[in-house]
Amino acid sequence: MAATALPRTFTVTDDTPVDPVKEDQTITFEAISDKTFGDPAFDLEAAASSGLPVSYTVTGSATISGSSVTITGAGSVTITASQAGDDSFNAAANVTQGFIVNKATATITLSDLEQEADGTPKMPTAVTDPAGLEVVFTFNGEAIIPVAAGSYTVVATISDTNYQGIAEAVFELTEAVETGVDDELRQVLVYPNPFTKAIKIEGKNLSAIRLHNLNGQLMLESAATDKIELTIPDLMPGVYLLYLVDEEGRSTVKRMVKK
Repeated sequence: MAATALPRTFTVTDDTPVDPVKEDQTITFEAISDKTFGDPAFDLEAAASSGLPVSYTVTGSATISGSSVTITGAGSVTITASQAGDDSFNAAANVTQGFIVNKATATITLSDLEQEADGTPKMPTAVTDPAGLEVVFTFNGEAIIPVAAGSYTVVATISDTNYQGIAEAVFELTEAVETGVDDELRQVLVYPNPFTKAIKIEGKNLSAIRLHNLNGQLMLESAATDKIELTIPDLMPGVYLLYLVDEEGRSTVKRMVKK
């Protein structure tokens, strides 16, 4: 007699581990206000919606330790906040904030604002606070250091990567006191004044004539005789300084006006 088949029921299970479903998270990172070089260190306060700690990276004129930012110079700074996630949260999208570190203001004190013109370039003395900063000068808007007697508007500007500052004053170069100049040199005739195209000069024992503008630039130089006419029609209108030099090297200066 044949055996009777009996029905059997069984369940097949899969023991493969199933990864839990991770939640998304976001980072809140508020804008950072601009700073000034010399400002104290400050803390960042970015937060992840997961409650997990946020980390930072920085590029530019600052360093970061943990969440504390230290400014190292003037310029731009970019800070990126990130959160890599864990078993329960996906990595958050990075959030970046940038700000500007402005130059700090320094002061300039100008002195020696009245000096005697002696044929060499002259400039005032500048002291900065903080000390030791580079200062760039202009005289009547030009970078040429003056030589000739005259009144100059001097502007001193700090040239530094982290500091800025400016000072303005009047710089006076007075005509040198004439020592040992005899009556012949004092009595040289120079005419007309103002002049248009030419200057006539009459005197004794003259050896050289030099014409400077008020920035000290030499416009004309000529050997001299007892009677000479300088023709200079292309000279721009303005005030000029005429140096008369005798055979012994002594000199006197006359202020001339070109119409």
